[in-house]
Amino acid sequence: MLEPTEGSITYRCQGGCDHAPADFRTRLGLVFQHLRLTPNASAETNVLCGLLGHRSCWRTMLGFPRADRCRALHLLKRLGVSALAEKPVGKLSGGERQRVAVARALISNPECLLADEPVSSLDPGLARQVLSIIKEECTRSGCTVLCTLHDRALAEEFSDATLRLAGGGSWEFFSGGAS
Repeated sequence: MLEPTEGSITYRCQGGCDHAPADFRTRLGLVFQHLRLTPNASAETNVLCGLLGHRSCWRTMLGFPRADRCRALHLLKRLGVSALAEKPVGKLSGGERQRVAVARALISNPECLLADEPVSSLDPGLARQVLSIIKEECTRSGCTVLCTLHDRALAEEFSDATLRLAGGGSWEFFSGGAS
């Protein structure tokens, strides 16, 4: 989202062609650490906002298609917050907001999901449930997930590989984890 101060970012598609970041932004799903939800909008509307880069301006001004609304409600249901679909996000708990943010990132079936602490406000059982849903949704659609987690056990349980920051700013790579 920011211009790098050094180096460059290039997206290489499966066909081997390179693209500038602006060309693939709509292919990314993002779960921000600070969520970036619209507090006065409903949970459902916040999820549907994950499709704004995929729909024409006119299409969204007239409302989202029924299929999009059904997908949003399906994701909210899977994440255990469908009863809150019409409630303003500003009135939800931190964990409920976090699940809305995950649904917003998943609704567009991204090619790559970048998730910064997507379960930090959840108890361990609910965190495992949400990470399972992320993994299932992304496996189904062929999405690659890059996720930061401070909980090493969760990272090892749900990842195919982990990269861990070690002492002195060095990195350690571990293959394995989830299948």
